[in-house]
Amino acid sequence: MAYDSHRGKVVLLGGSPGRGKPAFGDTWEWDGKRWTKMTASGPAARADFAIAYDSRRQKVVLFGGQGVKQDVGDDRKDFSDTWTWDGKIWEKVSDSGPSARKGHCMAFDSGTGDVILYGGDAASKAPAGFELLQDMWRWDGKQWSEIKQIGTPPGKLDLSGMAYDKIRQRIVVYGGTRGQDLAEGTWEWDGKQWKQIG
Repeated sequence: MAYDSHRGKVVLLGGSPGRGKPAFGDTWEWDGKRWTKMTASGPAARADFAIAYDSRRQKVVLFGGQGVKQDVGDDRKDFSDTWTWDGKIWEKVSDSGPSARKGHCMAFDSGTGDVILYGGDAASKAPAGFELLQDMWRWDGKQWSEIKQIGTPPGKLDLSGMAYDKIRQRIVVYGGTRGQDLAEGTWEWDGKQWKQIG
């Protein structure tokens, strides 16, 4: 979910009823009193995507995910598309940028006006059935560009938490998994380099 601060609505898309089952593709909004199902068509049904609110452009930004909730297996289909939601319509804005993935994290950096994406995992022919990622990308409202990471990055992670600390102007990443193992630790990105702080 993401909070649209301009319209005062929480936006929810899709999700999954469980492993091995098709994901949902419906869009809902919460106004503080009730949920409303939106009638606009949009991204293909999916789960395990990342979503963030871009307050500069007043749009929710969505990237990636998978159509059927799977951890491993040849039937896993990941997405590499980017969509925006303005409260009325979903618009597909890109098919290029980060590789297809699920379990990545995103946050809007209000200092730079960019949505930042980190990590996740991609379907793979490897014995594990997936590949953990540690790349980092910037969405400027028009296109994705990869960020060269300096310092000690969080490493290969999926299912991590990410938020932007507006007061200290830092992207903060916490936890997640490294395959079958839980990941601990807190990292900060100051716009130039990573630093582990806990």
